[in-house]
Amino acid sequence: MDGLCKDGMVSEALDLFSQMCGKGIEPDLVTYTCLIHGLCNFDRWKEAAPLLANMMRKGIMPTLKTFNVTVDQFCKTGMISRAKTILSFTVHMGPEPDVVTYTSITSAHCMLNQMKDAMEVFDLMIRKGFSPSVVPYNSLIHGWCQTKNMNKAIYLLGEMVNNGLNPDVVTWSTLIGGFCKAGKPVAAKELFFIMHKHGQLPNLQTCAVILDGIVKCHFHSEAMSLFGEFEMSLDLSIIIYTIILDGMCSSGKLNDALELFSHLSSKGIKPNVVTYCTMIKGLCKEDSWMMPRTY
Repeated sequence: MDGLCKDGMVSEALDLFSQMCGKGIEPDLVTYTCLIHGLCNFDRWKEAAPLLANMMRKGIMPTLKTFNVTVDQFCKTGMISRAKTILSFTVHMGPEPDVVTYTSITSAHCMLNQMKDAMEVFDLMIRKGFSPSVVPYNSLIHGWCQTKNMNKAIYLLGEMVNNGLNPDVVTWSTLIGGFCKAGKPVAAKELFFIMHKHGQLPNLQTCAVILDGIVKCHFHSEAMSLFGEFEMSLDLSIIIYTIILDGMCSSGKLNDALELFSHLSSKGIKPNVVTYCTMIKGLCKEDSWMMPRTY
């Protein structure tokens, strides 16, 4: 049964389970654990939940790993109340929840912008003596950025560093994007360079986030300056070129946009639908349908 689940043949494993029960063979902890993990790994939590309840009714206590897999599935589908029910059970009946349990629930609250609840679970994890990893901090920072509460987001960054954790590229990208969405592109740009000082190199997503944010805040000269630096040091994606083309079009530099667009193929970059739509929008805005150019 374990082999079937690991090979993705979960339905066949369930059939085997039914045959076992039909022949009077009582499933044990190992059997239930294999099935529940297999079902959860393929997002079939609706079938996993009854199995979890059934094994507990029979007096078979699931392992913490099984509880965590189930909690994670409930959290990913937004069913936090069910996840918290399992958390409450493990607190009172055992096994004691660990950092993985608390992290799943914290992240789920953040996804739904339930930041008060997220902080309560996070604080409970710390009171229980667990040391959070970068993952729950990133979830909380993302949540506060989504609600544009940048003071709390940046406070958590400081707390991470003080606790000996190294913010990763996700941390920095989230904060940079958050400051841009909050209408603070100067702070976002400062943070981008602070990221370098902390020894964290930006990836293409970070570059796209800061360029997109600066362009949307109409800081076009700063965007062009950064773009020039990126182009010299990185192999840029069509996403980044599309962002800068949009900035050129929206700032009235249609000729520059057309020039850059005409050189994409020589750079080995293939425009996508968004790129073409960006250029069409720019041409319409400038009433330039009849420009004599061939691309």
